[in-house]
Parts: sequence; structure tokens; C-alpha cells
Amino acid sequence: SFPTRRSSDLTRLIAAAIGLVHVVSPLNVVLTAISVLVGGLASYAALDIPIMIAAVSASLIAAGGYVVNDIFDVEIDRINRPDRPLPRGDITTQAAKLWYVILTLTGLIPPFFLLPTPNRIIALAAVIALFAYAAWLKRTPLVGNLVVAMVSGVVFVYGGVIGAAPIISLVPGLLAFAYHLGREILKAAADRLGDEATGAVTVAVLWGERTAMRLAVLPLIAVILVSPLPTWFGWFGERYLIAVIVGINVVLAYVIRQAW
Repeated sequence: SFPTRRSSDLTRLIAAAIGLVHVVSPLNVVLTAISVLVGGLASYAALDIPIMIAAVSASLIAAGGYVVNDIFDVEIDRINRPDRPLPRGDITTQAAKLWYVILTLTGLIPPFFLLPTPNRIIALAAVIALFAYAAWLKRTPLVGNLVVAMVSGVVFVYGGVIGAAPIISLVPGLLAFAYHLGREILKAAADRLGDEATGAVTVAVLWGERTAMRLAVLPLIAVILVSPLPTWFGWFGERYLIAVIVGINVVLAYVIRQAW
């Protein structure tokens, strides 16, 4: 029985390691780093050590945000997403809490010692907002959606404040805000059953899935309408416009059609 028990322990250890990676939503963490780089480069920041430090810092804070969200959502995820690491039992709640603390503190250290003051303010505000969202605001109609959208948009500004023209980073930041606001409301519609069963009062629970989905398309339409303006005003070139139309607006148009 000893080899069997040893094999079982190794299996649990591997499952826990995979769970610690899965719980941070690694693809979204990579996108966070890219968003910081985009905001910095748009604001004429050099592609050097400070912008790289900012990208890593934001990624770690975002990773911690995903972990704390899963900690507070474990009962909802048993209904909506039973394949997530916590409801599936790959990692314990205590392990997830420790993982959250490690990620968040590691993400806060660089801005407080290696980056300008605006980065410190943004980083600390993001950590507070992400915790408040997971603990309380997620269950408040629209308020939680707005908080996530603002944090998603400010990621570009986090990179932008390192550059010479940080105001330009507001362009992708505002587009990201509108996109994520629509996305979060769509997610509320998809998660209605789990939210309703656990007493969460979201837009979909309050007004129904159909209304939530139609409400979600409004900021998505705004993204399509506003996205060409930076080229119109001469801020970004034609390559930006082509990338936005092909890479974003076509997809959003399809999502809007399906949601409607």
C-alpha cells in the first residue's frame, strides 16, 4: 500500500500545482501585461526596464484579483463553474488565501520601490478595488460591473504614466472600460442561475437575462462608434484603425448580434 499512497500524494501535489496556475486565469494575466505595454508604448514610453517592471507588477496584482474572486465565489462556482480549482478541490481555501497574499504583495513591491508615484497610487487602488469587488460589490447591480471595467481600463494608464504623454493612454483605457463593462454584464446573464441560488443580486437576477444582454450591448456599440476617433483626430495612424476594425469591431459586431 505504501507505493499506492505515495503515488496518490504525488497526484494530489500535481493537481494542486496545476490548480494554483489555473486559478489565476493565466491567459488574462498575460493580456494584462500586454495592456500595460500598449499603454506605455502609446504614451511614448521606452521599451525598457520600468515598463517591463510595470507589466509584471500589474500581472501579479491581476492574478491576485482572480484568486480572491474565486475565494469569495466558491459556492457560486459550484453551480456555474464546477471545473474551477476551488470547487473541484484541487486546492484548499487556505492555500488560495496564502496564494492571494503572496501574489498581491509581490505585485505591490515594484511600484513602491521602483516606479513613479502615479503607479503606486494606481496599484494600491486596484488592489483595494479588486478585493472590494470580490467581497461585496460583485453582488451589487452595475456597481460591481463598473468597478471591474474601471480596473481593466486603468491597466493601460498604469503603463501610460511611465511615458512622456500619459494622456494618450486614456484612449485604449476608455475603450477597454466600455468593452469590459459590456462583457461583465453579459457574464452576469450567463451566471444568473448560480448568482440567484446564492442570493447575489446582479443585473440579470434583478431584471432578467434578456434585459441584461440588451443592456450589455450598449457599451459594446459605444466601442465600435468611438474606436475610429483616435485616427480621425490624428493621434494614431491607419494601422491602428485597421487593427481595431478587423481585430475588435468585427468580433464585437458578432457578439452584439448574438446578444440581441
